Amino acid sequence: MFDTYRIMTPAVAQEFVTAVEKMEWEIGKARTKEATGTVKKNEEIKETTSTQGSVLIGQIKKLLGAHPFLYPDHTVCKVFSPKFNRYTSCGEYQRHGDAAIMGGQVRTDLACTMFLSHPDTYKGGDLCIEGNDGGHHRVKGDPGTCVVYPCHMPHWVEPVTEGARV
Repeated sequence: MFDTYRIMTPAVAQEFVTAVEKMEWEIGKARTKEATGTVKKNEEIKETTSTQGSVLIGQIKKLLGAHPFLYPDHTVCKVFSPKFNRYTSCGEYQRHGDAAIMGGQVRTDLACTMFLSHPDTYKGGDLCIEGNDGGHHRVKGDPGTCVVYPCHMPHWVEPVTEGARV
């Protein structure tokens, strides 16, 4: 159903949280016209003004590629640039499946959610992944861990009721 990997230490994850909290955020946008504004209630780093965001994204891609098992376990050929998302009071991402084609050219089979915030700093915000049996698994990862799962499986982020999840 899903695999979990430690990509960075909790201390490094906190450095990422500290850095991105200082950046400019905007309302999160779904990547498809059909879903825009209907399922996503969060914030994302404003890409047009974030040089430091680009540097952090490069660091995350390097960390993902350096993990000894993640790429071989999943036969990863290409990684799209991650997005930094922040969920605060009532922030959520309702039940959805990701698009099978990204960037109009690449088939995507896997999604990856990386947890940066410590789970004690927010309430709610669990990542839920629906299984083939109709049940679902809840994940509230430790800082620096990522969860890899089939992107077509319905998944969602439960509402954050206190604090902020990055």
